Amino acid sequence: MKSPEMSPQHESSEKPKEKVWLITPEQFQQLPDGTELTSISGEKKVKGQDKVDQDTRFGYLAFGFPEHAKPAGIQFNERATWEVEGNWGKGEKSEK
Repeated sequence: MKSPEMSPQHESSEKPKEKVWLITPEQFQQLPDGTELTSISGEKKVKGQDKVDQDTRFGYLAFGFPEHAKPAGIQFNERATWEVEGNWGKGEKSEK
């Protein structure tokens, strides 16, 4: 039996997801001002310009780096990641 064809109205409208590597408060302190971070909700913040919530869960902030912008030289924990939906690469920054 042939499966039904997907019509445009039934196609997935999900946004692409990307892994965000979370950082610790100590790692955050070592980042230079001007570093762009991504929250677990996909919101963009810039260290030194925006308020970055310092609340932690299991030792990690709710901010980090998306896979495509993960900097070299930072030790990341494979278990400290979060899947985030978003328009990656558009450089959109949320309001402060």
